[in-house]
Amino acid sequence: MKEAQRAQYAWKTKGSFASHYIQRGRIVVYTKHDQTLQIIDENRNALGLEPRPRGDRAFFESFFGPSDAPDDLTFVHNSDDAVVDWKPCMVQHEQQAKDICRQTQGMVYETEVVSLLHDKKRVTAAILANGERIDTSGCDIVLAVGSWTMEVLKKSDIELPPQHRIPVPTGLFAFELQLDDAQVEFFKDKPALSHVGRVK
Repeated sequence: MKEAQRAQYAWKTKGSFASHYIQRGRIVVYTKHDQTLQIIDENRNALGLEPRPRGDRAFFESFFGPSDAPDDLTFVHNSDDAVVDWKPCMVQHEQQAKDICRQTQGMVYETEVVSLLHDKKRVTAAILANGERIDTSGCDIVLAVGSWTMEVLKKSDIELPPQHRIPVPTGLFAFELQLDDAQVEFFKDKPALSHVGRVK
């Protein structure tokens, strides 16, 4: 969680990130059999932080009004949660990275890296989707391909990390929701609402 704290601090204070960071809070819903909240409380305690405010349906209704939510749910208010306006954020920082690369006589390749060549000690070349090969024997390589990390490692015949270090791809389902003026007014200052994921 210390990494999360540092990341949040950067989002809130670094100018190029802060302009895309919208702190609005979040209500997270937990079932009575879910251990996630207990784990979060233990981690927060280890950092010297108090448990987040929580309650039953009445607590939830203090934010959103009357509801038919089941009585066996726990609602937790994360007041410091935020949303990020991702598209303009990514476009801005991608362009910054390209500009810095070109200003330092670097090359920008707008294509996919499909595999890496190596000598068992260092990566010696990156193979692009168009078949081009980039010699990397004289430089450091940062593999930052997110959900495709394991695929690239397997194609490159590189030993996979221990199971607990293997990244797990996650995704969010998004949809457009049409609200009328009254609904927009009602929800605009409300915290976000989400159901907890699963923990093993």
